[in-house]
Amino acid sequence: MAVVVIYGTTAVSKYAKRAQNDSAKASRIAEGAIGAVRVVQAFGALDRLAEEHLRLMGPSVSNGIRKSVCGALMLGAVYFVA
Repeated sequence: MAVVVIYGTTAVSKYAKRAQNDSAKASRIAEGAIGAVRVVQAFGALDRLAEEHLRLMGPSVSNGIRKSVCGALMLGAVYFVA
């Protein structure tokens, strides 16, 4: 069980860190747009910023799904071993 938990938590933490880093990149775009609402409105850059935010959130969502799958597999393996 210890081996399953050690390797499982390593994989879960790896994907969690990746998801957090990718989410932080996307959040910076959103924070910048919110902070400069007048400039964004004046130049009509809302659609371009929204597309950029969604493009940066894609890897974060993928890593979040991988983290969840690894966590579920780890839990199932622990119950199987027990």
